[in-house]
Amino acid sequence: SWAEEKYSNLIYWKEHEKGGHFAAFEHPELFTDDLRAAFRTIRRILTTYVS
Repeated sequence: SWAEEKYSNLIYWKEHEKGGHFAAFEHPELFTDDLRAAFRTIRRILTTYVS
């Protein structure tokens, strides 16, 4: 994706076919799933570096 090319240190990226600028209001379940997935990834990275 364009974001992965521009920002080499992205931790989480996902594109959806539906939703727009206000995705949290338009599709809150997708938004929540993405937040949880992103924080799981961050938690896994931090746990790896700390231990």
